[in-house]
Amino acid sequence: MEPRLHDCSRATTPRLQIHMTPSLCFVTCFDLAPLQHAIAQNLDARGITTRFVASNSAWLGYLRDQGVPADHILDISKLPSRQELGAEDVAEALAEIAEAEALVEFRLHRILQVDPFLRDAPTATGHRWAAFMWREMKAFFDDHHTTHVLGEPSSLPDIIAYLLMVRRSGQYIAPRDMRYPHGRTIFFGDPFQRELLPVQLDDSPPQDPSTANTDAPSAGSPSYSALPRARRITDATHVRAALRNRLMRRAGKRGDYSFRPLSRQARTIALRLLRKRTERRHLNARVEGYARKATFPLHVQPEAAIDVEATWFRNQVEMVRWFRSALPADMLLEVREHPASLGKRSLAELRAIKRIPGVRLVGPNTPMKTAIEESDLVLTILGTAAWEAALLGTPTIILVNNYFASLDGIFPCGAPTQLPQTIQQALAWQPNPETNQAHLETMLKRSTVGHWCDVVSKPYVTQADNVNRLADAVQRLVQAPS
Repeated sequence: MEPRLHDCSRATTPRLQIHMTPSLCFVTCFDLAPLQHAIAQNLDARGITTRFVASNSAWLGYLRDQGVPADHILDISKLPSRQELGAEDVAEALAEIAEAEALVEFRLHRILQVDPFLRDAPTATGHRWAAFMWREMKAFFDDHHTTHVLGEPSSLPDIIAYLLMVRRSGQYIAPRDMRYPHGRTIFFGDPFQRELLPVQLDDSPPQDPSTANTDAPSAGSPSYSALPRARRITDATHVRAALRNRLMRRAGKRGDYSFRPLSRQARTIALRLLRKRTERRHLNARVEGYARKATFPLHVQPEAAIDVEATWFRNQVEMVRWFRSALPADMLLEVREHPASLGKRSLAELRAIKRIPGVRLVGPNTPMKTAIEESDLVLTILGTAAWEAALLGTPTIILVNNYFASLDGIFPCGAPTQLPQTIQQALAWQPNPETNQAHLETMLKRSTVGHWCDVVSKPYVTQADNVNRLADAVQRLVQAPS
């Protein structure tokens, strides 16, 4: 049961042999820009050319403050006027995007509907943003002979960069922090967490895979972040976003990202009050008479994992109805709210879930490890709850395949009509701790020691040792034969 590995012979698009010097472009993403810049400096010292695409004014200013040459940065933070980007330009770009879409299992409007930074944009400008970014990035990549792009596929600029690399037969690299074992990073060749890239770099004693199911969850429930994020696309009318961007830029100059803007403090207090009110009204109602229990942890929304990678299953209220309809009569469905969604999810959604018979809506007070151990079955769309449950020996149903879907104890199911049969198979499953050993060993070999995270949540990610390890892995991928 090994994870799906990247194999160029099976790739959807033909990859050209790259005989030129590797040229890597980073797509700045949220608060990852300082880590990306540190890795870029490390790679530049090794002779690997790096560039940046900046769609957020805060990190654009940060890169400039760090001394990155202006011609090494593509600024796409402002949408040009209709005179500069006319209807014919948009139509031409969308036609080229459609050609790239045909080569992969993805459609542009999956991200246009959910990108959080386009929600406040004027109506019907999403496709113009896409056309603008495509045109600018295409010219930028051509001018600098870009062979590789590194980004975190969570918003429109990252997806545009991915589609461009597909069209150019280049390589897209998407790092992800491994949940378990802690402190390791894996790299994918697509935005969907399916194609593991062959890093083959493990410079530390590997953890014994047989202890993973006890060591991994022992650290308690994963740390979730409800930090407000700066908008990538700002103008003079977005005063609050502009203020936060300025604070982030000043923090970048100081190297201190632990500041807490007043807007965040007020938001935190409001969330706490809403949390108490929400829990009292909607969560933790008593439901008796069921002998068994299944757990469905809700996803945060908007989020790349569910809104982009699992577009067809993004209506979580409907997913609760699917799961409840397919479960046995003696099994309670416990729907667990995500800690980062308290005070953010609409009351209409909570009421709709509560009205479904045989469903109990609970808060995140109980640690995830305990919730999994007390459940007979875990249900998830694309969450790492499946990874945690597999390590703990609890069967799991997952609706979208990804790199850990091949673990023993995880049962993929892509259609609602198949749920009853898949659930029956999962409930009959008996865990065998040795079955997943080969899978975990492969995961360890295909990852590297290092933390891939934003500097606000984990300021230590920009320390020299962590940056050097991640740069080693990126260099291995960039210089690997295509």
